Amino acid sequence: MVSRDHKLSMRKQCELLQLSRSRLYHQPVGESAKNLRLAERHVDGEACALLPKFPW
Repeated sequence: MVSRDHKLSMRKQCELLQLSRSRLYHQPVGESAKNLRLAERHVDGEACALLPKFPW
């Protein structure tokens, strides 16, 4: 997509692709172990079973 070695500047490449330059430098962070456990519980139905008891 955007190349540092291209003859166009990175700014110009981003402009042409309608991307913000900050997207080039953003490094996504993986999910925490806690979030993965909660998602797994939800898929298994535990979260659905708790909803009637704790509707908030």
